[in-house]
Amino acid sequence: MTKEDANIDNEIRLRESWVERFLISAKTSLGVGVIGLVVSIISLFLQNWAVATATIVATGALTVSAGVLRFYSKQVYERSQIEVEHAKRMAELARRNLLDSVEALHLFVHNVRDQVALVHTRTGQLLDELERDKDWTRFVQEFLRMRDNSLHLILNDLLRVFAPLLPPGAQPWAAIRLLTKKNGQVGIYETLLRTGSVNPDRHLRSEGIPEDQGLPSFLREQHRLGHGIVVLGVGRSPGIWKPMENDARGEDKNIIVGPVFLKSKEPSEMAMILFVNSPRENVFCEDHVPFMKCCTDTLSMWLCAVTALCPSVTMDAANGSKG
Repeated sequence: MTKEDANIDNEIRLRESWVERFLISAKTSLGVGVIGLVVSIISLFLQNWAVATATIVATGALTVSAGVLRFYSKQVYERSQIEVEHAKRMAELARRNLLDSVEALHLFVHNVRDQVALVHTRTGQLLDELERDKDWTRFVQEFLRMRDNSLHLILNDLLRVFAPLLPPGAQPWAAIRLLTKKNGQVGIYETLLRTGSVNPDRHLRSEGIPEDQGLPSFLREQHRLGHGIVVLGVGRSPGIWKPMENDARGEDKNIIVGPVFLKSKEPSEMAMILFVNSPRENVFCEDHVPFMKCCTDTLSMWLCAVTALCPSVTMDAANGSKG
């Protein structure tokens, strides 16, 4: 039995206990009223008018009370039945949505595996072309284009994982920031790809985030503490979030974000940052963290595999950035 089923059963028992109490009170009042009626008849027969009057008044009050309690108990019972049925339907819907999301998560891992295989095959073809044509520039461009196309498909699959778990109107969209390093300077996380319900012009005002500031620094510290996935709302500390011009669009009022590590390097490097965003508040919560963990770890495996195919083409090539 799930937690939701247990809660519903407890609610049913509570409602039934209240209805039972109301019915017992109604029956008691009705029983006392019947006794009072008998006493009233005897009092009238004995011509004890004071007792008869008092008994009649009390009997009437008890009878009315019994009727009211019985009516109210019926209303409570009917209303509780409607609410319980609604709760059952909502629990069943949540259960189906969870199963849909789990299935989408399986397909996500399945498709990432297939993407690795496709990239492996295509890289072999590109290496053959490189050996034949000696055109290194074309090889790098084709490799990075293949990488980005593969990532775009992966991000679309990732959104299918989260869609069943989110409330209506969440309009989720995903993004990846890639760590770029040039001439030994401090690395910058630049947006590589976006997909989903996001303004296509967002890239025009996109800004990089230095690896030693804001969210990248915070994620590294959280990962060190064993809390790799972070959920952020609109009230973000300046120490965590670097204010950006795109914030004014209101497309990322709620975010779940996680690091993607390149484990094939020693020490491992936070090569990417994965975002799932929503323009609505209170969309993401701790329930979504396990799903995000699975997605970031799977993406990390993809990253290690693709990087290993062609180590001479670094994942932070400047021409690969989309802004």
